[in-house]
Amino acid sequence: MHAMTILPSEKAAERKRREMFAGSDATVSLDETIFSLSHFLKTVTVTTKPILTRPLQKHFIFYCLKKYPLRYFEKLKHFPGLANAFLTTIRQLKRYNISSEHLEGLLKETGSLKEYDLLKTYERYEALKKEKGVLDEEDIYQLPIQNIPYENLVLENFFESHPALDSFVSQFKFSFKTPDIPKPDSLKQAQLFSLPSPHQETDWFLMRLQNLLEEGVAVHQIGIFMGGISKNYDPVWKKMEAMGLMEGETPFLTWREKAEGRKALFTASQINSEDASLTEWIDRFLAKTENKDIANLLEPLRFHNHALNIGKLKRQEWLEWLKENLDQPPQTKIRDSLNGLQWMEFDGGDFVPLQYLWAPQMLEGTFPSLSASPFFRDKRDRSRKEWNILCKAFPEPQDLFEKKRNIFLHQLSLAKETWLTYPRRDSFGQDLGSSPFTWDFSEAENIKEVAPLFFGRETLNQKLKIEKERLSDNLKTDAFHANFKDNPLLQQLNPQKKEHIFSPSRLETYAQCPFKYFSNRILNIPQQKEYSPQVDPEDRGTLFHNCLEKFLKEHGNLFLEARKDSTKEKELFETLGEVIEKVFHEMTSQMVYANAELYQHLKQKTLEQATLLLQNELEEARNIDSPLTPTHFEWGFGTSLENSLDIGDIHFSGRIDRIDCDDASKNFLVLDYKTGSSATTKFQDKLLNGLSLQLPIYITAAQKLLLKNYTPIGGMLISAKSGERKQGLLDSQFNKTHFLMRKGSKALLETEDMKQTIEATMEMIKNYVEKIRSGYFSAEPKDCKASCDYKDICRYPLKPFE
Repeated sequence: MHAMTILPSEKAAERKRREMFAGSDATVSLDETIFSLSHFLKTVTVTTKPILTRPLQKHFIFYCLKKYPLRYFEKLKHFPGLANAFLTTIRQLKRYNISSEHLEGLLKETGSLKEYDLLKTYERYEALKKEKGVLDEEDIYQLPIQNIPYENLVLENFFESHPALDSFVSQFKFSFKTPDIPKPDSLKQAQLFSLPSPHQETDWFLMRLQNLLEEGVAVHQIGIFMGGISKNYDPVWKKMEAMGLMEGETPFLTWREKAEGRKALFTASQINSEDASLTEWIDRFLAKTENKDIANLLEPLRFHNHALNIGKLKRQEWLEWLKENLDQPPQTKIRDSLNGLQWMEFDGGDFVPLQYLWAPQMLEGTFPSLSASPFFRDKRDRSRKEWNILCKAFPEPQDLFEKKRNIFLHQLSLAKETWLTYPRRDSFGQDLGSSPFTWDFSEAENIKEVAPLFFGRETLNQKLKIEKERLSDNLKTDAFHANFKDNPLLQQLNPQKKEHIFSPSRLETYAQCPFKYFSNRILNIPQQKEYSPQVDPEDRGTLFHNCLEKFLKEHGNLFLEARKDSTKEKELFETLGEVIEKVFHEMTSQMVYANAELYQHLKQKTLEQATLLLQNELEEARNIDSPLTPTHFEWGFGTSLENSLDIGDIHFSGRIDRIDCDDASKNFLVLDYKTGSSATTKFQDKLLNGLSLQLPIYITAAQKLLLKNYTPIGGMLISAKSGERKQGLLDSQFNKTHFLMRKGSKALLETEDMKQTIEATMEMIKNYVEKIRSGYFSAEPKDCKASCDYKDICRYPLKPFE
């Protein structure tokens, strides 16, 4: 009889087959004696019963928790997270062949209410599976082996008996090839050092990889040892994909983190139906989605022939179930290539002797990730003899650490040279510490700077030189830093033409960061927009503006009457509610993408905000001498050169939310609604630094184009969220006459100071436009946002990292 060799992964099995064929004279092999673990299990455990995947297992557990009473977790039984905790524990018990009957015997004399809930849920779960005629992934470990013509089993690269194989190997003579564990001080080839940030850690490896490839090292002799959070490796994959070393989409993001997954959740949230079985929910969803990848993901999860209807799900329970599935990575994982870069998975058991091995993200708390069972975390009863088997199923974190550390050291010992790296600071600037795995290694001198890598041998030196300029903030090579002086191609773009009309918001973008303006307005790279069931922030602002505009236009007299007669307030706010109801109804067709319930919630929220705003205005009007009258709404200018604001040879467009006037004194005040939560934050500082341009432009436009015989008394920002008017640019002599500001407010300026502020803003605007027309778009931000959509292509040396 032949021996059967079982290896942890298909890549390891294929490598073993090649070695066998290379040392054999035979040209054809008719029998298969080398298996991967997954292939072996599928071969020897043939069953006609459906196999539950983890999401369906959780669905069964959730059903059991809802249907039957609990003792300790009764109040939490409807939370999906509890089902996940129970499932994780039950799967672990089954992997170690601890049946519900065995667990019941152990709990007869000892155990808490938590363990009682675990036992009963375990029993109910198994009974439900039996009733429905299905198995789970753990059941196949305990099926009998039939018709296997092999006398011996050899398990290679397993550090200890894999619990999933206990029921199989107990029938055979078997052996384990367990590698020796080296001591850390014997790993002379291992180098440990740190870099400033995750971004530079990745770039360091790419530079080292480039050098190795140029030296002629085969790419399959270089590996990345993964042991931290999977999505940390996504930037490495993307950059190597650009080099042609990787193919396909990144395997490190779950479906939910991808655009397709976000769209699927949005589509699912639009299904407003009564409670239904899981099969019915999936059918409804598949009828609406056009994404074949998501459909292929969910189609196998439908219960076979609609026979497994184990209860009806509420809409929110269905969405939680879908999220659980979309939190899984795509089925197409890293391809087990024997010729490309080797991605070594920490628990894969595929120990490949490489020349060079990189272990990135060696951070405390992420490498390794240790998790103990939520039910058997404490040491109570661990000394009892009958609990020894549970101690094996739920080992102490320290035991887990030692096991993973041994695997880690063994893998390092196989490589000719290994690099252990970690960033000293995270993307938010917080200090980081190295993993306990690194404590036995002496740390080399920290690496201070690593320039991002641009591949291509002919221009590599030049590009690295340019990157050094960027990192030192000493820009000399203009073209590579988005500085296009006298470039004839740039002169053909609209912003470079004298007749171009600028908007305040676009100029504010340039003021924040010239490169952001270049990316968005010149290159027309679209901003990222996540799928969401809520109304888009821009549409929320439109709704709020339209509601107030319609109300004040049609019922302005009622508002003025309520200032003097408080008995009119009830009628005023009833009318406001009717107007908001009408506006939201009229705009429903434009908001069909939004969840209907959230749309109704926004309507109520808008009513509350508008009510608060008008209440504050009524109270203010009753405490000042001469309140202004809302006169002009959504007044626009700059739709053409003829009606634009012309400052020198610069043309402006815009739309002013509201202008309040006093016809007797010929004064006017510009008002701008801000619906964002941070729209008015640090406004005065932004105004003085040339980052907030709207109010000075609006005040100037209203005076020159609309109210030529009136005097501007300033501009004011109104927060829709709080209904308050605290920020702005105001002439202090009109305080308590036309408006009311607290004493000492930064918004209050002397008449001459207000004029100078507007003039200074105009000078800054002229400077911005002059730079735009000269082709200057270098990354020199006054306001660098961590959420910038153009961070990946930005050359600003101090940009924050997400």
